[in-house]
Amino acid sequence: MLDVLNNQRILFSAQQAYAQAKYNFLQARLVLEQAAGTLDVTDLEDINRLLTADKPIDKSIATR
Repeated sequence: MLDVLNNQRILFSAQQAYAQAKYNFLQARLVLEQAAGTLDVTDLEDINRLLTADKPIDKSIATR
């Protein structure tokens, strides 16, 4: 029983770390595009879609 609880704790911790890293990445992308003067509505729509979807960030979006 303790193994199951410990593994659930580890899983939750990993999911929480992933969510925080995803948020930090998306926020940094917005700050970078704003500083470069290239931030537009489609960028905000992309970020919103990525924040509401429970899918990994696509490499093509990460390298824009």
